[in-house]
Amino acid sequence: QAEDGIRDQPRSRGLGDVYKRQVVTFEGRRGRTVTGEVLKVNQKTIVVLDQSTQQRWKVTASMVSPI
Repeated sequence: QAEDGIRDQPRSRGLGDVYKRQVVTFEGRRGRTVTGEVLKVNQKTIVVLDQSTQQRWKVTASMVSPI
């Protein structure tokens, strides 16, 4: 926090509004809809844990939609 009480805006990494522990959905292999929890937000990708199979997916932010 600056001396004048105004905080700097955090720099966006182009990942939109995706946060850890957020539930998201995206289209996986063979057109299957995957719903899962965001485990990690990397510089270019997001790691999502599939709720039904417990499989980890590494996807780009443009693939996911928040629920």
